[in-house]
Amino acid sequence: MEHPFEMWSDRIASAQSDDARRSLLGEAMAFRARHLGDVAAMRRATFVVSRLQQLLGEHDRAAHEARQLLSLCQTTPVASGEELDAARRHLSGLGETVPRIVSPPRERSWKDKPPRDRRDRPERPARPARGATADGAPGKGSGIQVARDAASAGRWNDALRHLGKGAGPMAQLLRAWVQLSRALEEEGGDLRERVSRVRDELGRAAGVSRQAPTPERPAADDPLSVLLGTPAPEKRGPRLRLVDAWAEAHPDRIDELAAAVLRHHLLVVGAKIPAPWLVGTVARAMATGKAPLTEEALAELRAADALAVQAYDEWPFDRVVRLVGRALRRGLQVGGIRRGVAAGSEPDDRKVWTLRLRDDAGERMVAVAPHAADPYADGKAEDIGGRVCALCSSALLLSSGSGNEALRASA
Repeated sequence: MEHPFEMWSDRIASAQSDDARRSLLGEAMAFRARHLGDVAAMRRATFVVSRLQQLLGEHDRAAHEARQLLSLCQTTPVASGEELDAARRHLSGLGETVPRIVSPPRERSWKDKPPRDRRDRPERPARPARGATADGAPGKGSGIQVARDAASAGRWNDALRHLGKGAGPMAQLLRAWVQLSRALEEEGGDLRERVSRVRDELGRAAGVSRQAPTPERPAADDPLSVLLGTPAPEKRGPRLRLVDAWAEAHPDRIDELAAAVLRHHLLVVGAKIPAPWLVGTVARAMATGKAPLTEEALAELRAADALAVQAYDEWPFDRVVRLVGRALRRGLQVGGIRRGVAAGSEPDDRKVWTLRLRDDAGERMVAVAPHAADPYADGKAEDIGGRVCALCSSALLLSSGSGNEALRASA
């Protein structure tokens, strides 16, 4: 069956060298740039770009393009169900968590409702004219009309006395107008306080329940904002990019950075929210061998019973830290560090950790499985082992224990 994003499949298959794939990648990006107004063409080109980056071993870039493809599938005109499924499978095949997609609501029309039978509907009583009483007589003696006449003559106290505590919309509106007029005409007094009362009166008439604004947490309370010298972005993506850029510019202060991101998560995000996206920064700090600030921050998270700290107590994390230290001493470039390779397939206590390393020869990946004496459930080991192999063309699996025998065989 033809792939919904089919484009250049024969050229991709014939490009066997990295140089040929990079040349084709450049063509695909140029094709996408020329078709920015064609959403369908953008989807096909984005899939080709992600696929070529996957073949080149550039996992992070391939995953980024796969997420862009999923976003394009939700752009008008919305993609078909077959295209959405293909985009999900591609992102999942890269070892990424597939976000839940909410289908756009169907446009409703008055035609959707059958016409109501109004034959048995009773006749409504005629409404009294404006300014008249319920029986239709002129309402000149009503409190509202008397208050209106007094307000027109500038007798503010008389107008307020006739309005009393009336809660109707007209009473509230007229009362607010009288109070505002009196506040503006009278000399002395606190004009701001008077106008505030008028505003509250108008708000009640409009059904607005005004609450005092919640003061934002000052930057001085957030250790990450203090360290970065700028307020940390609220969204996770921009915040992580800012953290990575700061780490690259200040490699000698990675311990400070790891401690700051941990405390930021505890203070701003919350103790009951996991934070697998912080493992890379924390692992780099621990790999230096001396990370007292990071250790102190981890102790604070443990004392707060934070979920984010549980990942650092897992068996593979210690092995990953050692690998990062050795890689840095050998001059290798440390890439992404992730916990888990197969969303929904791995038991939570047996997540496989991955570490990506780069040098002049290209990218390779080391996968570390928890030591286990009990075997996986039927089929689980094969799924996880196959996913490890699919994540990188040059992968090494470290797994000990008799419970990982099937995992080693499948990888």
